[in-house]
Amino acid sequence: MAPVRLHKAETTDDRNAWEKWCENGMNTVEEWVLNHSFLCLFILFALLISLFVVLLSTMVGVSATESGMMRNFVNGGYV
Repeated sequence: MAPVRLHKAETTDDRNAWEKWCENGMNTVEEWVLNHSFLCLFILFALLISLFVVLLSTMVGVSATESGMMRNFVNGGYV
């Protein structure tokens, strides 16, 4: 009975071009993010703040801007 190789060791030649391109691209992106961490954190912080504001606006709705509008209408537009 001859010995059999159940698992072939993967070499770099076995990977296709897409896997190589993805790995190189991810390494490039990771290096850029590490080099520009302050900018990335600032952008992330701005996005989170704007998402929070949008979330609160949808929860509150128009009621934050219409307080007193009906009273002003009944008074003829005078405060």
